[in-house]
Amino acid sequence: MAEETTEVKLLRIENMANRGLKHAAAQLSRLILEKEPKNFDALVWLARTTTQPDEAEKALQLAAQLRPNDPAVQELMAARTSTNPNLANGPVPINPYVSNYASAGAGAANPVNGIPTYAPPPPGNNFPQAPVPPQWSYTPGNPPASSYDYLQNLTSSVQAPPPPVAPPVNRTKSSSKGGLRVFGTIIGLLLLLGGVALAVYWSLNVLDYNSDLSQPGSSLLGQIKTIEGTGSNWKLVADVQGQPERTFSISEQMFKTLEPLIRDSQKKDALAPNEVKLVVSPGGRLLTVNVVKPNTGTATNTSSGLLGLGQIADWSITVGGVLLALAGLLLLARSLSRSRA
Repeated sequence: MAEETTEVKLLRIENMANRGLKHAAAQLSRLILEKEPKNFDALVWLARTTTQPDEAEKALQLAAQLRPNDPAVQELMAARTSTNPNLANGPVPINPYVSNYASAGAGAANPVNGIPTYAPPPPGNNFPQAPVPPQWSYTPGNPPASSYDYLQNLTSSVQAPPPPVAPPVNRTKSSSKGGLRVFGTIIGLLLLLGGVALAVYWSLNVLDYNSDLSQPGSSLLGQIKTIEGTGSNWKLVADVQGQPERTFSISEQMFKTLEPLIRDSQKKDALAPNEVKLVVSPGGRLLTVNVVKPNTGTATNTSSGLLGLGQIADWSITVGGVLLALAGLLLLARSLSRSRA
């Protein structure tokens, strides 16, 4: 098992302190300071959690040397001052002339502020040696033999909470959804482009058809050769003077008007020799047939639209193209919004 990092240990110390386990927090702080004597955070936590005043003072003084302006140090200093008003102006200097100085011996504690004293001046010297300022450093103590074991036993209860585990990603579903989004994008784009192309193309054809019928046509002399067809689909074949034989689409109503004028009365289902004047639009559509002989009469080719079903049917194809384009646009927008999400 890999050893915990200092950052993890500091998190555990904070967790212990917040739960009131100050003894364990102080022990773990000492373990950190054994390897890192100048770890500022461990010094601050030791000063906060230890029950030994001397140890707390040492840890606080060393932390103050490392970061004198740190808010945590300032807070602990203020708390120490409020607890001991004699320290409001700093530690009381050692007086080498007090009676217990000479008798206490080197290393004895000054009763005023607990700072170790120093050896008295040698005999024959009228002036005492100036005491050397103490140099604060943290010296690891010898914690009880069971302290480390105690910390190990607390691991399961006071460890820093593990980072949240991300939910597993179902790659099969993600890949299938990604494929569906790509497929939807392609289909939506095709529907959009196809619908726009159909609507534009057919609208131009309908407009061209109506414009052609509204313009004056040209007159052509000729003879009708045959008329044949069924229902609404009829064809007229004419031999036009000065031009090759031409075929025109006519309506059923025009056939019914024209057929009696050119029918051969002696031969059933045959046309009599005739002479006609054809009025043709600039686009080559037959508009009117004026029969000169054998009978006189006029037959008009009623407009039934490009499909032969009227203009409403023609424009319905344009509407269908627009609806197709809208469906493609909605599918494309939905696929792109899912991709961004």
